[in-house]
Amino acid sequence: SSSEPRTITIQKGPQGLGFNIVGGEDGQGIYVSFILAGGPADAGGELKRGDQLLSVNNVSLNNATHEEAAQALKSSGGVVTLVAQYRPEEYNRFEARIQELKQQAALSAGGTGTLLRTSQKRSLYVRALFDYDPNRDDGLPSRGLPFRHGDILHVTNASDDEWWQARRVLGDSEDEQIGIVPSKRRWERKMRARDRSVKFQGHAATNNNLDKVSNEVQ
Repeated sequence: SSSEPRTITIQKGPQGLGFNIVGGEDGQGIYVSFILAGGPADAGGELKRGDQLLSVNNVSLNNATHEEAAQALKSSGGVVTLVAQYRPEEYNRFEARIQELKQQAALSAGGTGTLLRTSQKRSLYVRALFDYDPNRDDGLPSRGLPFRHGDILHVTNASDDEWWQARRVLGDSEDEQIGIVPSKRRWERKMRARDRSVKFQGHAATNNNLDKVSNEVQ
């Protein structure tokens, strides 16, 4: 059945395995929260969002912290053998707790910013108001997408709170290269830490025609 543990082998790419993990607090388990389109995990087609990772190359993750799990994945060599168990109900409960904590944190800080629910796969266009060099961002989970001030990006997946999946819009077409960019919230938090304020100007997208974009995203 789908709830039985599965053994999955992934060939690591030059930019890693192509997925994010969450969890590792109070022995609650390590879960797959995001899979990069076109990355090694996605290409294999076996790993799913909501999978609990039980082990990496025979190293148990049952009581691992987030840092221990991330280190085990990073140091796992070129071919990685995972044991995963699909547990969507536990993962969704875990995500709901995280969202509740984030909402409370936003309210207690007096913030009214919108929080993207990770169940949504939103598509939007944004105009960059800053330069971004992924080589200088040590937190990237996978291949970053560099861009410059004024570039228009088509964010194809904004379901993750920390990282968005995007491609650059070039004139009337779009660059084929998809990469990871920091989410609006992540970048603003980073800038607040530097006592600076940087904002995206965003529009919700209904299709690929920028002339028809409407509904400004706050």
